[in-house]
Amino acid sequence: MSLSNSKLLSNNIFSNLLFASLYIATFAYVWKTYCVPVWHAYFYYDVPHSEFYEAIGYLVALVPVLFYRGIKNVSSWICLFLYYFGYVPIVLGLLFNFPEDNEVNVVGYWIVLLIAMSSYFLIDRIHYNVGTTSGKVPITVIWVFAAITFFSLLLVYHSNIRLVDFTRVYDLREQNAGKGGVLMNYIIAWAGTFTFPFIICYGLLVKKKVYYIMGSMMFLFLYMIFGLKTYFLAPLILYAMYRFFLWQEMKDVNLIPIFTIGILILSWFFLANLDNPTLYVLAAVFLMRTLTISGCLFAGYYVPFFSSHPNTYFNHVSFINKLTDADPYHGEAIGKVVSEGGMNANAIFWAMDGVTAMGVTGVAIVSILFAIFLIFINRLVNDENKAFVCTLLIMPTMMLLNVSFFTFLLSEGIILIVLALRYVDIPYGHMKLD
Repeated sequence: MSLSNSKLLSNNIFSNLLFASLYIATFAYVWKTYCVPVWHAYFYYDVPHSEFYEAIGYLVALVPVLFYRGIKNVSSWICLFLYYFGYVPIVLGLLFNFPEDNEVNVVGYWIVLLIAMSSYFLIDRIHYNVGTTSGKVPITVIWVFAAITFFSLLLVYHSNIRLVDFTRVYDLREQNAGKGGVLMNYIIAWAGTFTFPFIICYGLLVKKKVYYIMGSMMFLFLYMIFGLKTYFLAPLILYAMYRFFLWQEMKDVNLIPIFTIGILILSWFFLANLDNPTLYVLAAVFLMRTLTISGCLFAGYYVPFFSSHPNTYFNHVSFINKLTDADPYHGEAIGKVVSEGGMNANAIFWAMDGVTAMGVTGVAIVSILFAIFLIFINRLVNDENKAFVCTLLIMPTMMLLNVSFFTFLLSEGIILIVLALRYVDIPYGHMKLD
């Protein structure tokens, strides 16, 4: 039986509910049996509740998948990623960390998040005619921008560019931190989320290995400056996801079972091998720093902190604070503020913008802003370029869990991606699965 003919792997409500429930159960098991005993000091709790209250929390986590209908547009992919690594962790984090009788309005957060996540899955059914832009600029402008980016990085960091193993990346980051000023910070962020990913995606699109190799070398160059593991793995991730998106589109395979089964296998593998020192570290990276961290930061740091400290009313956003000069934390990074001098607790936009700004109301406001973004980005996508755009958005989407929404737009390449899709002549006619 082919994948496309399998009822369990097809896009239907029964399959979505079944595999989403399995994922929720797996997440709860990882939180309670691994994160709580191992990472309790980082505010992973398991507060007892009545069965009815627990059932409500699990139901809130499950309901949005009723509105998922497959990868119909680029918003579908972004929202599915957000559901697995943002929404469910936050909903269950609020359940596990706070008692039923609490003063932080857990139910209010649940209601707003439920409406937001369900609405996001519906956005791919809003249809627009994608108008063509006359007089598009040649793709050469991207290559010129990439060359400027490369030589700017080389000029600033030439004295300390070296290949290190994963155990020494933090030393490399510390040595190269703070060089180059504000403009260089933007160039660095754009290099990893737009400029170099575009080179790789273009190579995959036109089926020319030279571009893929060149983009891969550029990511290795970035890794040799900043030591981010994501940069080291980016070429493999982008290649795999591009092929995956083409295959998924051709076969019309439901991603919810694939996501769930993949997470289930990885979770059980790491939990069964915690005695191995190497796998213990990898377990921490996947189970704590990737799978559950959004729930921990939202429920363990942001909500408790802003329950007893002033909200910012969006004055934490730099361009707003330049106009108002009303940030109660005087421009200090919010991730540092909520950890009160500890680690940099950067988190998902629902926490960094929503909770920080106005609590439940702030989460509602930033949810609306994100919905507008999803509607807008969908207008730039059609059947001809969907896999290309989904792949190009992989790197910025991964950053969604770790940045403010406004940082996501300005610093993580989104504006440049929009400009490129709208005004650069990109040859989508090459896109197909061999």
